[in-house]
Amino acid sequence: MSLFKNVFRKSSLCLFILSGFIFLSSCKKNTSLPGVHSISTANILNITDSSAEIEIHVGPDGGTSITSQGVCWSTHPNPTTADNVISAIATDNIFILHMTGLSRHTVYYVRTYATNSLGTTYSNEISFQTLPILGTVTDIDGNVYTTVVIGTQVWMQENLKTTHYNDGTVILEAQDLLTWKNRSMDSTGAWCYYDENPANNLSIGKLYNFYAVSTGKLAPEGWHVPSKDEWIILSDYLGGISSAGKKMKAGNLWQYYPGQTNTNSSYFTALPSGQRTESGTFYGGDTYAGFWSKESYPLQGLLRDVNYYDAILDIAYEFKTLGASVRCIKD
Repeated sequence: MSLFKNVFRKSSLCLFILSGFIFLSSCKKNTSLPGVHSISTANILNITDSSAEIEIHVGPDGGTSITSQGVCWSTHPNPTTADNVISAIATDNIFILHMTGLSRHTVYYVRTYATNSLGTTYSNEISFQTLPILGTVTDIDGNVYTTVVIGTQVWMQENLKTTHYNDGTVILEAQDLLTWKNRSMDSTGAWCYYDENPANNLSIGKLYNFYAVSTGKLAPEGWHVPSKDEWIILSDYLGGISSAGKKMKAGNLWQYYPGQTNTNSSYFTALPSGQRTESGTFYGGDTYAGFWSKESYPLQGLLRDVNYYDAILDIAYEFKTLGASVRCIKD
């Protein structure tokens, strides 16, 4: 089998990779020249943030004499031989592409091509997307969080779960309604499980009041609670606040709303974590996620939030006694 280095998108078979899923759709075959093959199947063998292996099975060439053929690819649709090219004859109608040095979180498009006496034509197109860079960070309690590169920033891909500040001091737990109200009244940092159910910790982490955030010691060493400007950088990278929310929300656990589709194309993976009010009641467990920003105002803190019913990354000013999630960003 022929081995190729470097890179490829859509048309009889189109392949899209989004948020860890592969979608196939049927598209029209290109047959502008007689006897030129089409892509019949494409198997994604391995995709990372900088490489991919793809096995392309092509159909028969129809008996026409082909003088040259190979694979062309680009970061734009409909690549041609003017883009990146490997010229070779497929072995048993199979091309194997070993692609390295790719850009992270980028869509590549690939077509095979063939030239005969009538000219050059191209097969239908396939596409794939490389992964963002993933890593881990560990908090003072030993909780390990997956991290993700989004644009120029490195974010936790999970909500904070720590029960200690990064200097080892215990953060007070509010196990019941009265304790939560008391922590609010005396302006003490506190955390709780949503619905006072420890099982929620695994998927959505803990809820913290703003007094815990304002200590500046909530995030693991080398990380911090994001600022208003850092949230703006994130939303701008994702196309603005009107569409950033759907690109941040995970595809599961959210209540269905007609016309709303969560893509999680950023890999931020926001899950509905709900809130706890000053009075101690919970709401939004399958419809809402709010994340504290570090800015402090006389009576309020700044939240960025997403809801099940729209695609917006919203801005809200809430009392510091509110319980909300925390996502950390790398220093």
